[in-house]
Amino acid sequence: MNEKSGMFHNMGETQIKKIIHAAKCSVFFINESQRVTLQDIGRVDEIRKWAEEEKAQITEMEMVFQFRCNGSDGYLAWLDHTLEIQDTANFDMVDIDYDIRILDSPEKMQELIIERNRTSHNRARILVCYCWN
Repeated sequence: MNEKSGMFHNMGETQIKKIIHAAKCSVFFINESQRVTLQDIGRVDEIRKWAEEEKAQITEMEMVFQFRCNGSDGYLAWLDHTLEIQDTANFDMVDIDYDIRILDSPEKMQELIIERNRTSHNRARILVCYCWN
């Protein structure tokens, strides 16, 4: 989410306030360790601040399962360790049913995905992300 609306994120009020003000019920899924860009906003305390200003009822819940990663706490621990979010005991992916590779070309990756999907019922995926130091 952006601090301001408009094509260049320079107009109007914060998008958090606009969403809370406009909707009967707003639901925000937040992982404060992840952002798409460095300019993204949406920390819990900021959402809480705008909800209080708009006199909105606040209910906070914690998601304990992530089915997108086979519901694997081991994978999530490995990811936190790899991304240096926090040190965990799972740093080697042992006993986790994933095939994660770094390849030299997008073409090679596409070939492997197509090959794997022939035997895995189309469960292989290409994932991308933004990266910065």
